[in-house]
Amino acid sequence: MLKRKRNSFLVFSALLCALFLWTSNAAAALVSLTGDNVIFTYDDSNLGLFGTPKVTGDTIFFFPTNFKAQSTNGSGFSIASSTVSLGIQTKSSDLFFGSLTLVERGDYLMLGSGGSVGVAGALIATNNLDPLGPNVYAPISSSSNLTIIGFPTKPWEAIVNADLNQWGWNSITATLENLQIASTTPPSSSSLAFIEKKFVGLGVNVVPIPGAIWMLGAGLIGLAVIKKRNQ
Repeated sequence: MLKRKRNSFLVFSALLCALFLWTSNAAAALVSLTGDNVIFTYDDSNLGLFGTPKVTGDTIFFFPTNFKAQSTNGSGFSIASSTVSLGIQTKSSDLFFGSLTLVERGDYLMLGSGGSVGVAGALIATNNLDPLGPNVYAPISSSSNLTIIGFPTKPWEAIVNADLNQWGWNSITATLENLQIASTTPPSSSSLAFIEKKFVGLGVNVVPIPGAIWMLGAGLIGLAVIKKRNQ
């Protein structure tokens, strides 16, 4: 009986994620990848600059090959942007999302003066069971120094954590909004600003009981103990 309920939960969750990722594009195909504790679902026609993902454990990751922005000789701003949505649901109704960790890596190169590069965007988690309710928004920014001029290329990294522990969600859509910016400003006639993203990984942490529910239960137990002592 328990196994049948869990199978029903998986079917319902998969259909729910598919509904949120569905588009009017007749050629679109929904793909599901199974991790240790979660199932990832995505539309293979809307991967943009990210490329085709892979899954190891409960981490889905991409190796982009053309996610880059470049500006030369005072030509102003160049922006490379791409957004992908991933349906994620736990494989068991007894599991809930604790947190999401997004790791991005790449490199950059600046030559001459008047150039700059930057990384921006956001990791957004939306509850599929209540999409109009609150979501979790975590901005993306580089933790590396992006101002070094000269050869060779320099690595950069951005790490973002989104805490979902208090919500008790087990079916979400994770939106990865990514921007890379390169700029050279006039009157520079001999400058280069280049930045590229080479890795994107989203790790999912699941917990058996949501933190808010655990705290509520612990509080109720504490009140019961106090009441019993008073009596």
